[in-house]
Amino acid sequence: MGRVEGRLFTLQLSVLLSSGVPILPGLHAMAKSDSPGMSHSADFLAQRLAGGQPLSQAMKSLPDAFDPATVGLVKVGEATGKLHVVLAEASKRDERLLQSAQKLQAALLYPAVVMGVALLMLAFMAGYLLPRFLVVFESFDLEMPLATRLVMGLGHSRPFTWMLLALGVTGLLIPMMGNHPRAVAARSYLLFDSPFLGFYNRTTMLSDLCLDLSLMLTVGLSLTESLALCRVSLKDPRLAEVLRLIQERIKEGQSFLEALASQDRLPGVFVSTIKAGADSGRLPGLLSCLGRLLAEEADFQRDRLTTLLEVAMLAFMGVVVGFILLACFLPIFTVIGSQL
Repeated sequence: MGRVEGRLFTLQLSVLLSSGVPILPGLHAMAKSDSPGMSHSADFLAQRLAGGQPLSQAMKSLPDAFDPATVGLVKVGEATGKLHVVLAEASKRDERLLQSAQKLQAALLYPAVVMGVALLMLAFMAGYLLPRFLVVFESFDLEMPLATRLVMGLGHSRPFTWMLLALGVTGLLIPMMGNHPRAVAARSYLLFDSPFLGFYNRTTMLSDLCLDLSLMLTVGLSLTESLALCRVSLKDPRLAEVLRLIQERIKEGQSFLEALASQDRLPGVFVSTIKAGADSGRLPGLLSCLGRLLAEEADFQRDRLTTLLEVAMLAFMGVVVGFILLACFLPIFTVIGSQL
């Protein structure tokens, strides 16, 4: 069961619990679902609960469906007796994270596929089509234009053709590659270190961190516990490392605000918001507002990035295809001129 089904699972279970259905009969009812993943997971959890395990402990055995933050929220719900409320909030959180991931995938997939297809097309033209087309002009005892000579040279260059082919295949496969170390490193650089996309993802991760902290503090977790749960759920390795260092400073005896202020890699607005919230006692509300503001900024940056990528791809295709067409047509005019 993946994250999408995991969100539906928590939503359905929260509805059943809110309706007064006990948790074990509710899981047995969900085990009759038409979805194989949900049916298997519900049956698995029901068996664990019947064996005496709490729900949160059983959910740890399904990491593909429930991340550590969701498990931590469920544990709080079990301790406070508000499991149905916590499950509903966890479902909303999962939906927000899934929508954010889908928006990012949509923004990246289209440019990657189009660029990959464009590079494959250029490799075909340079390695197969153009050498056969331009061999006609080589039979004439004429000096070819510079653009034509350049294209002919590239067409006869096998390393250039193979480079285009490799880049095209890579552009098509990177979004679909799994957990191979090179794929993970390529995605990490693309997502968090590239100029525009990296800024967008860092803003998105910070927005998710603010909203997750607000939710966890609202349901009753301490700030330190909330940071620990958020750290293991973050996909941004740099932000996760910052939270780890904050936890270590706290264990060494520093106060939370001192440990937070020592991390200069955190944005100033985040640090000042937590400090103001801690001083005023309104930290969850302030974090929620900051998270929504950062989400709006990230959406603006994503739209801007998508527009820039579309313009760049059109310009690239126009320049390259236009240059190749020019290189093909110029010899025709040269031959015609020589015959006059």
